[in-house]
Order: sequence, then structure tokens, then C-alpha cells
Amino acid sequence: SDCLLSSRSEVRILSGTPLRDAIGPVRIYAILEPMRVYAAYQIDDNPARVTIAQSGFAWLALLVPLLWLFYRRMWLEAGVYIALSLIFLLWMGFMGVCLQLALHVFLGFEANTFYEESLSRRGYRLEDIVLAHDRLEAERIVFNGRGRVS
Repeated sequence: SDCLLSSRSEVRILSGTPLRDAIGPVRIYAILEPMRVYAAYQIDDNPARVTIAQSGFAWLALLVPLLWLFYRRMWLEAGVYIALSLIFLLWMGFMGVCLQLALHVFLGFEANTFYEESLSRRGYRLEDIVLAHDRLEAERIVFNGRGRVS
């Protein structure tokens, strides 16, 4: 093997291998843990009023969508969800149950996008986009001033 894992996120190329001889004495950094995209939204130019939104799939929105929508204060989306749920379950029988499950899956995939749109409607503006392993690392990057978009 041409590579040796030396730490959690670093891969060293062993000396004496064709790859090492071809590129010289360098280190290749590889992402061994999944990283996520986070967006930082701010309102009123107040650094204390920053909200971090994660991109990607939202498991809680899949499992308990109404609670997730209420927690995120997405009243309009919660109203649409309740209306669709009532239509699906009261008037469509078994097909309604299938459509309800499809709605849950759809919300799992799109909930974070809807959350970012609701932040924009409430007056928040996009300040930063960061790539981090978890939310705490994303907050650290945002509050240290790295990862500026503009």
C-alpha cells in the first residue's frame, strides 16, 4: 500500500513508493469523517443573534414533523402540514396513509431548506457558509470569523 493512516484526518504517503517518488515529500490530507454544510444567518447586525442552519437530511423532521416545525417556529409550514395531513388521512383512506408517509419523507429531505427560507422571510440574512464535522465546530468557525462568504 502506498498510504499509511497516521491520524484521524491525515494520510501520509510512505517513502520509497512510486507515488511518493512521483510527487515528492508532501502530505495528503483526506476527509475520513463526513462533513456537513452549515449556513449562518444573522439579523440586525447583532453578533448575538446568529442562527446556524444545517443542510441535508433532517431525521427529526421525518420522524416527528409537526414538533420539528413548531420547534423551528415555522408556523406557515406547520399549518400547511396540518392541512395536508387532515386531507390525506380523512378523505383518502389507505392511499392517504401512503401519501402521509411520502409527506414525512419529503419533509425529511426538504425541512432544512424550508427552515432557511423561513429565516429569510423573518429578516435574517445569510452571513457565512461553513463546512464542519458538527454543529459545535461550525459555531466555532463562524464566531471566530473564518469562513466568510462575502
